[in-house]
Amino acid sequence: MYKNNDAVFERNLLGISSADRGSQDLQIQLCSKSDTQKFSALIDANNDLDKIKRNESEIRVLLKSRQHRLRALALQSLGNLPSLTSQTLEAVINTVSDPDITVRRCAVDCLRPGSSDDGLIIHVLSELLLDPSAGVTAAAATSLERFPDLPKSLRQNALAIL
Repeated sequence: MYKNNDAVFERNLLGISSADRGSQDLQIQLCSKSDTQKFSALIDANNDLDKIKRNESEIRVLLKSRQHRLRALALQSLGNLPSLTSQTLEAVINTVSDPDITVRRCAVDCLRPGSSDDGLIIHVLSELLLDPSAGVTAAAATSLERFPDLPKSLRQNALAIL
């Protein structure tokens, strides 16, 4: 049901498909003031790539949340996308210096070949080879290995870490 002032309409009568309805419901939850609703929405969306694509901008906003677990979960959702738009890539790159190790690790998992700027991703991942966390460093080295055109010296550095 959809209520608009005095009128109540069935969504299906308005031509709103169940996929659109699910996407709208997710969008409402992601924009909620409740972190619990945001967590729940992200967990549900992780099973539906189409929902993630449709709500990419709302998920991207969550990367600025004060809750490190919410930032990490948002990154996990974005990491399910086959490639990142330039806006999403920029937002993900901004999280690689996050104080929380889990957030940095999730950001690394989003950085892979096929996004809008592979050269930038390689540069960021190569800097993460110096991260104080061994887990982030190993994840960066593993991610670098996935780039087919990686310079030989950088590939050797990544292999030395692994």
